[in-house]
Amino acid sequence: MSGFQYVELPAREVLFNEHEPGDCAYVVERGALEISVKRNGERVVLTHIGPGEIVGELAILSDERRAATAVALEETVVRKIHADQFARRVLDMDPVMRLLIETVMKRLHRTVRLLKNDGQPAPELFDARSPFVDEALESLRLENDIALALKRGEMRAFYQPIVDLRSGKLRAFEALVRWMHPTRGLLAPDQFIPTANESSLIRQITSFCITRAAADLPRMRVACLSNPANVEPVNVNVNVTGRDLESGNIVDQLNAALAANGLVGRDLSFEITESSLMVDTTMAARVLDDIRALGTGVAIDDFGTGFSNMAYLAGLPATTIKIDRSFVSRCFADDEHRKIVVTILRLAQQLGMSTVAEGIETPQEFSLLCDEGAEYGQGFLFAKPMPLEEALGLIAGWDAARAAIGGAPIDVNVA
Repeated sequence: MSGFQYVELPAREVLFNEHEPGDCAYVVERGALEISVKRNGERVVLTHIGPGEIVGELAILSDERRAATAVALEETVVRKIHADQFARRVLDMDPVMRLLIETVMKRLHRTVRLLKNDGQPAPELFDARSPFVDEALESLRLENDIALALKRGEMRAFYQPIVDLRSGKLRAFEALVRWMHPTRGLLAPDQFIPTANESSLIRQITSFCITRAAADLPRMRVACLSNPANVEPVNVNVNVTGRDLESGNIVDQLNAALAANGLVGRDLSFEITESSLMVDTTMAARVLDDIRALGTGVAIDDFGTGFSNMAYLAGLPATTIKIDRSFVSRCFADDEHRKIVVTILRLAQQLGMSTVAEGIETPQEFSLLCDEGAEYGQGFLFAKPMPLEEALGLIAGWDAARAAIGGAPIDVNVA
């Protein structure tokens, strides 16, 4: 398989014949195809397809042979989609969508068989249980449970500190959602956020995080007053997704949360992953412009793991780049990853953005990042994510001098 290949067809040339085996489908780029079948010795035209339409999909959705013949009506250009390219995309889909596609194709095959067999059924097509059923049902159950959890108030906001690596001072917190499940206990985001992100539920979770962070920040600010030598007046970062930007009302949510708690835009920042921004770049840039107009910061999260479109990044109203933990965790032992970290730091400097290194776990990683000019950091070296009450204790006991040399900032265990 050599990627998406073009096939050029002169008029009346056959693309494929009925009953031939097939390992690919085709997208018509230019021209038109006639689709026909042979019945009782005669050629019966089923349809004509043109640019943007797909033909031959049955062969890559099952082991069936070609169900019809495709002939170019004029000079035509098609692009191949190989079976393994389609299979990879199906596996990446939401399990409910995979089950839906499989069901539709099975029913289509059944109809074709009935037509070919003069109405005689082909039950063997439906005897086997789909391998996607259990996964799809579990996804639906989880989605329903998340919706109930939001109604019951089972979501919790946890906070992880962000540290000024040069001074050791506590500078901000990242708000991270957890689910206090009634039977399974505290669930980490990777156990429910992917499912929520497949539906509008992620918007409700983001709304909860914005509301909770804005409500908790005034208490954090009061705690900061007790330890001014070691703690800056902290801000809180809230994670948002591409779906949140699509909703069109995230700016209104932000405004409402700020007003309800006597805050201004610069008191909160939004973090959004690089890959989320690439879904609809024009829309994302417009909404982020509105967010920045309020004074709210915008951090590009997990930088380096997505598209890394430098030209696009330079045009975004972003204020911070967060270096993904996968690079940080390897930079001490792997020269290639260290070079990537250094490149990101230099890029941010040239663009006038601050940098946060995620996932710092060892004093060695801390020292290397400081040497290379990273400004801020977060990770288990300083503290794990924690509930508000523990975060308030962390603020009160923060020791900037110890944090500035890569040591635990306080003696108590706040994990």
